[in-house]
Amino acid sequence: CACLVGSEMCIRDRFHKACDRVIRIDKSLAEIILKGDFPLFLKDRDQVDFKSYYDKLASAIISQQISGTAAKSIKKRLMDHFGNRFPAFKEMHSELVDPIKRQEIQACGFSARKMEYIESLTNYFCEKEDSIKDLFANGTDDEIVEQLTKNIKGIGPWSSNMFLLTGISRMDLFAADDLGIERQFSKY
Repeated sequence: CACLVGSEMCIRDRFHKACDRVIRIDKSLAEIILKGDFPLFLKDRDQVDFKSYYDKLASAIISQQISGTAAKSIKKRLMDHFGNRFPAFKEMHSELVDPIKRQEIQACGFSARKMEYIESLTNYFCEKEDSIKDLFANGTDDEIVEQLTKNIKGIGPWSSNMFLLTGISRMDLFAADDLGIERQFSKY
């Protein structure tokens, strides 16, 4: 179990404790919790590194305003282009500055606008690597959202908040404006 800093309880233990509390408060949620997969809450924090930050933000850009199936297809073609793996930001940068390789990346299914967004993200990571590492390690949620939305075209408040949750494991985040959360609350 990947433990947090100091004497804090490990993520898995905290997650299980939270589930127990939710079920005690509202037993009708037990079935939903028991059916859930919850990979985000059960992953080891050791798996999170600087490359994964770029991967998460790039994947968010790829997925914007298209179906999940289309996004998976584009991501698969991009990974195929890079030998069945998601490219590191420095590798992507070197491809984007070469006009022929840039066309090959765009042929993976990127619109002109998404290419602009991926390039903005890639440039931000190349130009500000050290300050980004510090920001993600020590910045507040508001500081991270501000910097991402200010410096990366195509990343807005919603994408930034989702990155806080899925990219850097800020598990105490509640994205009240998330459509999926709104839909599930209305069903509940």
